Amino acid sequence: MLLFWSTDCAVCLNTLPELRRNLAGWRGKDFVVVAVNQDPTERSLTDYEALLDRLVAPDPQMKIVWRRDSLHRDSFGEMLPRELHTVVLDRDGYVFKSVHGRFPPELWDDVADLLLN
Repeated sequence: MLLFWSTDCAVCLNTLPELRRNLAGWRGKDFVVVAVNQDPTERSLTDYEALLDRLVAPDPQMKIVWRRDSLHRDSFGEMLPRELHTVVLDRDGYVFKSVHGRFPPELWDDVADLLLN
């Protein structure tokens, strides 16, 4: 799952704890979240990560990257910086679902189906 988010997006910050709870239930499954931060400055992300490190144990199934890093490459084009965009990829790397904004609860059912099949 790719999660495009920013630290100044209320929906994004509200979604991350839900995502962590679901990841805990899928521990050991073949599932990874790459949370691609879209903040304009890396400092915003590092400040958030410093706070997160004090409050939440790291999750090996979740990797946070900064989209503006010179080493980051993707082909998703321009996105709204303050909008949550979630992309679920199937086992072959193809887009299974793409959701803008808050994602519906049934998206978790779709992810569970992918993991079980």
